[in-house]
Amino acid sequence: MIRLPNVLRVSARRRLGFLAAILAVVLVAPVLAVVTAPSPAEAASSADFNPGNIISDAQFYNSNAMSVAQVQAFLNSKVPTCRSGYVCLKDYRADSSYQPVRAAGCAAYPGPANQSAAEIIWLVSSLCGINPQVMLVLLEKEQGLVSSTSPTAGIYRKATGFGCPDTADCDAVYYGFFNQVYNAAYQYKKYQATPSGRNFQAGRTNTIQWHPNAGCGTSQVYIENQATAGLYNYTPYRPNSAALGNMYGTGDGCSTYGNRNFFRIFTDWFGNTQGGGDFARTESNSTIYLLSGTTKYAVPSMDVLNGLGNLGPFRIVSQSYLDSFSTSPLLASTLVRDAGTGDISLVQAGARHRFTSCELVSSYGFACGAAINLSPAQLGKLPAGGEMTKFFTVNDGTVYMLSPGGRTAITAWETVISLNGGTVPHIATMSAQAAAALPIVQAVLAPMSLAKSSSSATVFFIDGLNRKLPIASFGLAGEFGASGFKTVPQSQLDSYTTGPALTQTVRCDGKAYFAAAGSLRELAQGADASGLPVTDLSADSCARLPRGETITGALFVISPDSPTVYGVKAGTARGVPTWTTLLALNDGSAPQIVWISQDARSAIPLASPYLPGASLVRSPGDATIYFVDGATRKIPVGSFTTTSAFGIDSWAYATDASLATYTAATGSLTRVVRCGSTDYFAAGDRIYPIAGGVTHGMAVTELTGGTCAVLPQGGGAPLEHVFVKTSDNNTVYVIESGTRRPIGSWNQIMTISGGKPPVILVDGPGTLNDIPVGPAI
Repeated sequence: MIRLPNVLRVSARRRLGFLAAILAVVLVAPVLAVVTAPSPAEAASSADFNPGNIISDAQFYNSNAMSVAQVQAFLNSKVPTCRSGYVCLKDYRADSSYQPVRAAGCAAYPGPANQSAAEIIWLVSSLCGINPQVMLVLLEKEQGLVSSTSPTAGIYRKATGFGCPDTADCDAVYYGFFNQVYNAAYQYKKYQATPSGRNFQAGRTNTIQWHPNAGCGTSQVYIENQATAGLYNYTPYRPNSAALGNMYGTGDGCSTYGNRNFFRIFTDWFGNTQGGGDFARTESNSTIYLLSGTTKYAVPSMDVLNGLGNLGPFRIVSQSYLDSFSTSPLLASTLVRDAGTGDISLVQAGARHRFTSCELVSSYGFACGAAINLSPAQLGKLPAGGEMTKFFTVNDGTVYMLSPGGRTAITAWETVISLNGGTVPHIATMSAQAAAALPIVQAVLAPMSLAKSSSSATVFFIDGLNRKLPIASFGLAGEFGASGFKTVPQSQLDSYTTGPALTQTVRCDGKAYFAAAGSLRELAQGADASGLPVTDLSADSCARLPRGETITGALFVISPDSPTVYGVKAGTARGVPTWTTLLALNDGSAPQIVWISQDARSAIPLASPYLPGASLVRSPGDATIYFVDGATRKIPVGSFTTTSAFGIDSWAYATDASLATYTAATGSLTRVVRCGSTDYFAAGDRIYPIAGGVTHGMAVTELTGGTCAVLPQGGGAPLEHVFVKTSDNNTVYVIESGTRRPIGSWNQIMTISGGKPPVILVDGPGTLNDIPVGPAI
């Protein structure tokens, strides 16, 4: 596409009108030249125009160069006032249309209605990966649309010249501002995605005409990059020396201006097409400014200039160019703000480090309000580093940490890592002036480490930043993940208050936890369930210790030196003899057994072992047989016939001490036991549920849930009538009024059961004598 000088706004492309257009330029140029060429200091120089690299790929495809607000501000700055009766680009709005994902590299365009021109330019650029500055320049060099104070509907209809060949009318399919902007950007992406087969390709020497008139000849150009190849594919002519010799005017009859004007406008508006520095000064004034968007910030020192070196170097510009930027009352600094997100960062060593709060900004001697805004493109030149933390150095190599009242010196690198939760933090550099406002309040020890002084054998667990807890054993400390110890000056230990001795059960945020293998396991039943002493830990230690699986039931522990599992209750550890007993002690559920060190287990006082659950025991000095119910209760046995019905046919001796830990029930064990709200009848080594409302009339023994869970249960639905017989006798009994009543015939059994097939329980031979015989039926 041939382009005449931008000041003339010539848009005709048909070959027949071309010579007439040229003639018109020659005849009326003095009259139409209403735009004064910039001064040489500001003007784009032909010496900088490289036909093989008109603009760098980095610049051309930098879709983050401007935010939508910056695009709007730029349009506003170009046309402060629009002529009456016209809608200038800064105020123009149009509907867009949905566009699908394009294989060439454009993301899906949602197609919102009533978008501003700035929104369309920015969103198309963002989704297609094109610099919005490129699209602004394209709109200007094609139709002068950005700076026009009186654009017509026809100008908007063919805004980017897409689908408008030099030798034919524009294709109406592409009419409309959105269509023009979108399809131009999409075309550039297609040039980039499929460069082979194009008329002009990067990485080779290309034959490029000077002018549509073949008689003007051709030139050989080695195109260095894809962005430049895209410009030639879009506008397939090279400006000749006459066009370049008069950058703001006309050349000769073989001059074309499209790619020249692209270079000139981009340079005038946005600086070096190769991505030059963001600093500028004039020839006559040594003050250097940082240019960002439409604002300039005076650079106060070489430290700031060097700190923001990735945005440099500075360039010499005219005073009028510099005056086109508003002067900020803020000075340039290494405290920068992302205008899009509001994030504030400190630039150090060429990278930006984000602050997490204005309070942290203040601690480093800055103020959030003093941060300077940088464009996305400028931020892109400053790679993101680690976030700012409470750790810093000044100028002596010592690492400090921000703490209440000042700063604490950290004497070991492993302490820094520990204080940062086990990871290496970003260590910033604080100015001496800011550090002077932070008195050194303490030399810090690593939280959750062990320390002692040379003058005492007591080893302490460091709880947070200001408290130490004596430990009884290294095994106990190991359950908190602490190992080894460090000998430090007594004065350093004295700076920590001494708390109570560390215990294996601790409290964090009102919840009880049991420490094991370097993590905390919540005791869902609370600390009282185990009866172990509890130490309140600092919030710092609580936050650092990882959480293990919650202990939902009773606390059981085991150590590597013994296969015995211990139940912890009432502050003591009691050996558990069998798996069945474990189940009985844990309400019938599979227990969570926690592995702890021998030292930690030995620190828990031992008590008599638990007796096997749901078993029969007696002491050597007392003939009374007891049924063991759970962890604390023993029930006298009145008849072995009764225990035989439960499948328990033998008893064992237990020590008087063990039996003494169990409380005796007031009555003897009965055949009917209650588990929760359900009664069960024992017969034939099983217990069978009785339906609610059945009036069996027998005495009931209530059992713990754990004992009920380990007693074998018979299958089937709850019994609506309890029919029972012995295995050596065919007489069937029904349990009523606390007796067993013999039934004379099968018909009577069916009558009692209401015609339903009866369930008849079978007990052992010669049993049932523990139930009185009632009247026959």
